[in-house]
Amino acid sequence: FVDRVTSHFRCFWEDEEDDKAEQECWEAIKSSVLSMADDEMEAYVAVRDFSFNKSFYFQDFFDSGGTERFTARYLWCLYAIVWGIDKYDALKLETP
Repeated sequence: FVDRVTSHFRCFWEDEEDDKAEQECWEAIKSSVLSMADDEMEAYVAVRDFSFNKSFYFQDFFDSGGTERFTARYLWCLYAIVWGIDKYDALKLETP
C-alpha cells in the first residue's frame, strides 16, 4: 500500500516544478493517507477521499487491483479448492 501510494505521488509530481506544493502534498499524504496504512478499510477510504489543491488525487489507484500480498498457504488453499472442484466435476461426468 505504501509503495503504491508513493508511486502514484512520484508519477504525478515528476514533471511538476512547484517544489513547495509537492512537499505540502507529501506531508498531507503522510498525515491523512499513510497514517491509515495499518487498517486496510481506513486506508482505502483515505486514498479514495484524498485530494490536494484540487489538482492531485489518487486517480486510477484501484484499477490495477488490491494491495494485499497473499501468503503461500492461502494460495495453496486456492489450488486445493480448484483441485477438489475438478475431481467433483470428473466424478459427475463418470456417473450416469
